[in-house]
Amino acid sequence: MLAAARYAYLWGHPEKGVAYLKPIAEAYFQLGIADDHFVYVRGLPFFDQTWSHLVAFAWMQASYDTTDEFLSRSKSKLSDYDFDRLGRFYEAHKRSNYSEYAANLAKDLEARDARFPSGYQRVQLAALNAVDGVDPDGAVAVLQSIELAQNDFPWLRDVILLHTARCHWKAGRPDEEAVERARFLDRQKLLFEPDHAFGFAVLDYQEELRPIYQSTRGEQGGAGNGAPRRA
Repeated sequence: MLAAARYAYLWGHPEKGVAYLKPIAEAYFQLGIADDHFVYVRGLPFFDQTWSHLVAFAWMQASYDTTDEFLSRSKSKLSDYDFDRLGRFYEAHKRSNYSEYAANLAKDLEARDARFPSGYQRVQLAALNAVDGVDPDGAVAVLQSIELAQNDFPWLRDVILLHTARCHWKAGRPDEEAVERARFLDRQKLLFEPDHAFGFAVLDYQEELRPIYQSTRGEQGGAGNGAPRRA
């Protein structure tokens, strides 16, 4: 169902994406617990993954009524989950202002045990600061200075590529953008999944890239014509 939802995202059908995700969302309420390990061993995606897909589709539809209601219901019906953190990021996304969330993330990173991987959080922090910042050169320098460990997700390098392209796009530098965009598309031909695009605040730029994906696939236009691989 997540693969079908991703395909709906790629072809610009948010209503179909939400329909694919509804059975998963309802399954959490049947369990009553949203803890990652608990839902994973029962064959469900992590709650945050499903939630992030839903927010991406809400953004595409320019209405957060459904996700507002879903979050309120989740807080009252589900246990064992950090809904405060999830809610803070959600509100930052809706305001298009991540400064407060990024400041707290920076503090968390300072206190983080160095024995555990932190690449995801460091890339996310740089990405959120790039979105909020007014210095594209500085943002690109920070993004490209991040060193990832062997136990970090390898696709985080592609997030850095994508946000570098976004920085050039926002700064009106088409030549520089084209170079980084081509490098990203060579590595992520199906773009990033909606949850990654939401989590790294790059939904707006992937909206610019979706027509490129569609042009390589011809006039298909509907979800369900085959499941894409996970990036």
